[in-house]
Amino acid sequence: MNETSDHDELVRRLGEQLDQVATLHDQVEHAFARQHGLHPTDLRALLLIYRSYLSGMALTAGEFASHLDLSSGAVTYLVERLSASGLVERASDPKDRRKVILRHSDLGLSVAKSYLEPLADLNLGALRDVDSDQLRAALEICQALESTMRERERALRTTSEEVSE
Repeated sequence: MNETSDHDELVRRLGEQLDQVATLHDQVEHAFARQHGLHPTDLRALLLIYRSYLSGMALTAGEFASHLDLSSGAVTYLVERLSASGLVERASDPKDRRKVILRHSDLGLSVAKSYLEPLADLNLGALRDVDSDQLRAALEICQALESTMRERERALRTTSEEVSE
């Protein structure tokens, strides 16, 4: 096999492996959500709010809808459900009182951490013997693939919007 076809085969296999990881990630997410009496979308929403908090960014309801690709009606229902379950709190944006900021409650923080921390520990254990240069290379690969997935998502969204018009 020449170098180009070997490279292409490795890229194909990497893509398949990442697809398998994504599928397993979804299965773990669904199992965790079920175990905690949540819908998988509830968990994704809670994790989005938590990650926003970790980054120091306030998350408005509009941004929330955009990130989850949900209609405003679906987001209203989702926020109501999360709020009623005690996972999320709504507050007025101090910069613009017309906007609503979503925050996790103490319970929401506990649930988010109980999902993310064991995964982080497992990842640390699984990659303990991988050297930093390899991890940097893997991170660069994942970032490049994330970029291509975002491009593909935008193209599909544009195509969907054109079809629905």
